[in-house]
Amino acid sequence: MKIILPLIVNLVIISPFYLVEADKNKCTDECLTKTYCLSNDGSTQCSKNNLVTAQFGVLKKSSSTEMLHLTLTGYNIEATKDHTVRLSFRKNSAKTIFTCYKSPLGATKASVFQGSTEYGSGSSYYQQDLLTCSWIFSRSDPIWPAYYNNPVDLISDKSFALQLDYDTLNGTVAQDTSELPIYRMKFLKCCNHVYGTDNYLLIINQTDQTDFYAQVMDVKPSIMTIALTNVDKTVLAFKCYFKIPLIQGYIQNGTKSTTINDQLFDTYIYNSRCSWSIHSYLNASSTHSSLDISKGTFNLQINSDDHLVYSEENISLRSSSPSLSSVSMNLIILIIIKLLSI
Repeated sequence: MKIILPLIVNLVIISPFYLVEADKNKCTDECLTKTYCLSNDGSTQCSKNNLVTAQFGVLKKSSSTEMLHLTLTGYNIEATKDHTVRLSFRKNSAKTIFTCYKSPLGATKASVFQGSTEYGSGSSYYQQDLLTCSWIFSRSDPIWPAYYNNPVDLISDKSFALQLDYDTLNGTVAQDTSELPIYRMKFLKCCNHVYGTDNYLLIINQTDQTDFYAQVMDVKPSIMTIALTNVDKTVLAFKCYFKIPLIQGYIQNGTKSTTINDQLFDTYIYNSRCSWSIHSYLNASSTHSSLDISKGTFNLQINSDDHLVYSEENISLRSSSPSLSSVSMNLIILIIIKLLSI
């Protein structure tokens, strides 16, 4: 069995912000993962006759990095024969193939082929007629699906077909990757309350601090503005300047405005996403006032280049789930147990 230890270390530092429970009925394995199947009759419907399955999940390592977790499992694997199961991303002649192999002597191997280049990567194990391989990888890793050596943006690009193989039997299990949980960041909607539209996504989580995560898809605004107005008409606003790149914050009280850039921390902005954190108690030094955002409700507006794209009234920033939600710790523990048990 081969385990890449740095991957387990990466699991431990997953930020709980992305695992906050917003809807207990949605924060389930069915929402967070997608499983593809190939049966012995060539059917791609998941059933008790599965010969091979591929399950995808997404791990959020940080504001800037998503990691795919792929588990490939072959069934009815005979002990004295060699067997190979595969999952491949295919577009035209470009292919990224995740391969799980067992020799007649029981030795196993997990590997990934990018074109003609093979990468020995992942963990593999054979036990009780089951052959299992698992990979955890980010877009910066060489095994990430690629189109002629260019990593694919699986958040917005769904153009790859997926194929499963069991020895010589194969079948296309998906014409595109639109059902992957990473596509359009669907996995974030499982365990978080999401504001915005299909193209503008915003998550706000408040525990002992307040974390903001904004993602833009299919459009490329120069500036995205998030404004929160309380009952006193005090405005807390943030601007993401994607082209500079820069994140700025300010508090506006009537005609007076105070920058709070020095009160922003853990800031990140790149390409089409930005994230930042603030403490729940903010000081507006120029107006000798303060703002406690842990109390009351706010009217939310999202603007794209000065055009209103989303609004919602009377939102509370306080998360309904406990600080450092048990959902985050449970998910980390379940993933580690799953890795150690294969």
